[in-house]
Amino acid sequence: MADFRKETHGAGSMKGVNLVVIAYDNRVAKKDDVITTHYLDARIHPEDRRAAGQTTLALVSKKDEKSPSGYNNSARYSAGQFEAIKEAAGDNVTDLTKEDGTVVGKIYGIKADLLVSNGDVIANTKTLEASEHSVLPTPDGRDIRARIFETMNAAKAAREAAKNASEPAVEVEAAKGEPVLVGAGGVEASADEPELG
Repeated sequence: MADFRKETHGAGSMKGVNLVVIAYDNRVAKKDDVITTHYLDARIHPEDRRAAGQTTLALVSKKDEKSPSGYNNSARYSAGQFEAIKEAAGDNVTDLTKEDGTVVGKIYGIKADLLVSNGDVIANTKTLEASEHSVLPTPDGRDIRARIFETMNAAKAAREAAKNASEPAVEVEAAKGEPVLVGAGGVEASADEPELG
């Protein structure tokens, strides 16, 4: 689940958040053949200021054995709330497709305050407005899901690099009995590397 702590993002960290709302056509509940509930996967837009440094942009992340990823990122929204999301998104919407191009839903770009409901962080649909960040594919063809994963992967790589850089170099005995400087992660350091010497 994404981090919205004010210590990290400042005051108002859950106000006016640009969101990507992924809506699969088949993730709904019906009563008498009428859709009553939508299970929507909302994520911080990768261009929103709160996306920086986040290893996950999902508002909800619950362990789920049935999910291919092992996690369920969906929260419940009523049919009325979903209609409000579609209206707020306007033309900031694109097809949600499988790898073969089959359309399985829609992706909407909105902006909203966030609130906690039944343990899930959700968009407050009473505060919806248009997002200034597009969910449409970029001119080079990268879709919004690829951009989300790029942002998360960059944050993971940066955290890993920072972790490795903060591990102190340690001396280990070489085969000839001479100490060898080993850098973070157990990689032998070169004598040419001033930052390790």
